[in-house]
Amino acid sequence: MDNKLVNLIFPRLYEVYTLSDQQNPHNCLYGFSDLIPESAGNSLYEHYEKLFQQIDQDNWEVFKEKLSEKVLGTRSVAKISITGKSDKDKHSLIYQKFQCFDYFNEVHGYLYLKDRMRCEEITFLQETQNKTPDLKGVKGNSTFVLEVKNINTSDDLSAYLQRVVQDDQKTPDEKSIDLDYPKGKKEILKSLENKIKSDVEHAKGQMADFPDAQKIVLFVIDLDDPNIRGNLKENLKEIDERNEKIKLVAGLQSLWRPKNKRFEWFYEN
Repeated sequence: MDNKLVNLIFPRLYEVYTLSDQQNPHNCLYGFSDLIPESAGNSLYEHYEKLFQQIDQDNWEVFKEKLSEKVLGTRSVAKISITGKSDKDKHSLIYQKFQCFDYFNEVHGYLYLKDRMRCEEITFLQETQNKTPDLKGVKGNSTFVLEVKNINTSDDLSAYLQRVVQDDQKTPDEKSIDLDYPKGKKEILKSLENKIKSDVEHAKGQMADFPDAQKIVLFVIDLDDPNIRGNLKENLKEIDERNEKIKLVAGLQSLWRPKNKRFEWFYEN
């Protein structure tokens, strides 16, 4: 696919790509201009291009600058894990590239303020030396600040599915999580609960400079096991109700298991 065609099909992603270091192999959009037309592998880019097209032009100018600085070098950063500390030298190659798309997920915060909160003004906030949230919205006399937090598939599941591919020559979405998976339901839920609580405390610090604003933390979660959805919703509600000064919302998204839904709103009290 030549540059003109890529630009035609993915205009906003292409803008981010042209602003980044295109020659650096650690750029998560490295080789973007060499995409093959109608490739199944393009679905991830189609997903984000569709979302990015919903951002107004002024906010897009700010957001694409933020992204162009973030997409470079993220392959070398350990991904977020719900089970303890990540080791950037040991995590699964299946997931490795997609960690950089955590930054893309700020678009879900924008769309939440726009479509669900009906904010009249929305602004992507530039990062400074002080901690800042990702977005600010205004509706009438009310101000909202929002921080997006990502909880990705754990290292254990990534490694498990990597073995599935190696042993069975199957893609991860063709193999369901079964009794061979080492993590139990209670263990997964406890890890998720600890991660959510930790991220909420971190978000409080990031929003501390906006004492009069209504504070929102939006979680974008890739579940290890879809069977824990009901329990996870209960945990989110319990944590939400304990933090009276912060509103928790959540969506589920899986980028690397094609048969899963791209994004669905999951929790809003």
